[in-house]
Amino acid sequence: MSADGLPDDVAAALVRGLGAYLRATPAPELPARLRRLRGFRPKSLQRHRDELLAAMDDDALRARVVEWLDDRPSLRTRDAELLRVASERAEGWSARLAAAVEPAPPPDDGGARDDDEAELLERERARTRRARAD
Repeated sequence: MSADGLPDDVAAALVRGLGAYLRATPAPELPARLRRLRGFRPKSLQRHRDELLAAMDDDALRARVVEWLDDRPSLRTRDAELLRVASERAEGWSARLAAAVEPAPPPDDGGARDDDEAELLERERARTRRARAD
């Protein structure tokens, strides 16, 4: 598997999940090429995402990841679900990953809120001016 064709947020979720797996697994049980990544923090692992995602082509690693996921590790639900899809590789798995884009958060209507706050501030200033004039 490569990061090509995967949305960035999906690839990042897979790397976070794999990173949690690496940290939770004793070093001797990890493939030799991944042992050095075991101590990396999640943000640092993102720089190695192509290597991590390529490692998912190993059937034995995927089987161990599925076993680990069955033990319900403390992992974001979405990260765990995507990692399970990538590990189990059921029919249509790559299409499911490609379509798993996280919906964008609703736009912040900060403009309307700013207008409300400006109106409140102006009312308060007017009240203060009247109080001073009295």
